Amino acid sequence: VVLKELQSKYEAFFKKTQLQEKEFFNYLSHSVKIDKLPSVSDLLYTVNRNLHTDLRIKLLKMDLW
Repeated sequence: VVLKELQSKYEAFFKKTQLQEKEFFNYLSHSVKIDKLPSVSDLLYTVNRNLHTDLRIKLLKMDLW
């Protein structure tokens, strides 16, 4: 029972993180499409508002944050 609970919590978390990641990159590509790169403060605001810490760490490793 405990294992099942953990698994569903993990799956929910993973789905949420994936969605936020997709949202963030959509935001980035949209900004590029309209020839207006977001300012650093816009990006930081978006990252802080929308993204989970794990994703921030991923972005840091990719030098995007």
